[in-house]
Amino acid sequence: MQLSPRFSIEDWNFGVCSDIDVAADQLDGWVLKPAEALAADRDAGIPVLLLLAQYFETIHFYSSGGTGARDDRAGLVAGLEQVVPTSSPEGREAFAELVRGRLLRGKLFAPAFVHNEPGSFPDFDFLPGGKVLAVNWVWLLGVVRAHHEAFFAALRRGEDLAALDRFNDAMAMRKKG
Repeated sequence: MQLSPRFSIEDWNFGVCSDIDVAADQLDGWVLKPAEALAADRDAGIPVLLLLAQYFETIHFYSSGGTGARDDRAGLVAGLEQVVPTSSPEGREAFAELVRGRLLRGKLFAPAFVHNEPGSFPDFDFLPGGKVLAVNWVWLLGVVRAHHEAFFAALRRGEDLAALDRFNDAMAMRKKG
């Protein structure tokens, strides 16, 4: 039985891989690599954002020690704040409304401008007038990839023992089911 694209339950049970390895590989193989594969299509912004929403929710779950739900709006907003700290609270809420309130419910027409026009429009901010959120999905995918690499590298190095404890607590919750 595969726990992630690279690791089986046997790998995990026999110490071939750690909890950090499994969690990193799950997000890499089931979220980031599919999003990066979709990025070859210039019209793939919406499916990429839906995949990235899972990343934000999961990172919040690991960072909160499992106290934050992985599949709720608050977890999405908190994870987005962690990954894109320069984003505004209003922007994070608008993003959550876009992916959880609209797109997951099949409402493709939303007050958002999903683009891949670097320099022409904001990467993650409201357009003039303040009602329409602009999201450069390719830029956001790059930010998430960089966060993934840094987040799991820091856990592996044990740089922040409190963060490592929260991650271990979250993994313990996952193992309980």
